Amino acid sequence: MARFQPRSPTGSAIPSLPLSRREYARALLDVASCMGERRPVVAVSSFAEGNLKDRVKNVLTGRKYSYIASFAAGAVVIIAGTVLLTGAPTKSEDISPGVSITETQDEGAEAEVISLVENFGKKLQTVSLTAPRDYVNKSIQENYGDLVSPELLSAWQKDLQDVPGRVVSSPWPDRIEILSIQKSSSEYDVKGEILEITSVEIQNGGVAAKRPIDLRVRKVENRWLIT
Repeated sequence: MARFQPRSPTGSAIPSLPLSRREYARALLDVASCMGERRPVVAVSSFAEGNLKDRVKNVLTGRKYSYIASFAAGAVVIIAGTVLLTGAPTKSEDISPGVSITETQDEGAEAEVISLVENFGKKLQTVSLTAPRDYVNKSIQENYGDLVSPELLSAWQKDLQDVPGRVVSSPWPDRIEILSIQKSSSEYDVKGEILEITSVEIQNGGVAAKRPIDLRVRKVENRWLIT
C-alpha cells in the first residue's frame, strides 16, 4: 500500500496515511496540476506530465497483476509443502539398513510357519485318537484339513499310529512349544514339544507332560502346510 506524505504550511511532515490505489492515482494528478499552475510544490521528475498517464494506468491496473502474482506464489508454496509432507518413501527406505530383500522375505515366511505350527498345536486336543476309526478320520479332516498337506492327511487317515492328538482323557495336549526352526531349500524343519496339561495346571499353571514333535513345513499352492 502506497503512502503519501504531504507537508503542512510550516514545513513539518503530516503523519503518513495508507492510501488506496485510486487515491494514490488521484494524488499523482493533483501533483501534476500543481506543476501546471506553477505552484510551489516540490515534485520529482517522474511526476512529469509526459508519463503521468502511464503511471496512473499502472497504479490502477497493478492490483490485477499483484493478485495474479500472489496467487501463483501461494500455489507454489502449497504444492511444495504437499510434496514435502506426503512424499512416499522409496522402496529402499522401506527396508531397514543392512537388511536385504531376501532376508525380509525369509522373516515373513518364518512368521507364517510359526503361526501355522501354533494353530496346529491348538487343534491337537480336539482329535481324540481313542474314538471309533470313522470318527477319528472325520475329526482329522475337520481339524487338520487346512493345516496339513493332502498327502499327509490321507496317510494319517490310513494309519492312525503316527497321528498327533489326544490319546487319553487327562492329560491332554494344550499347545506346541517351538524349540527351533531350520530352513532347508524351500522347506522348514520345526522341532518342538507338545505340552500337556490337566485340570491342576489350568488352576495353578505349569505343564503336566511334554512330548517331542518334529514337523516339516512346505509351501503347497501358495500355502504353507505341514507335509
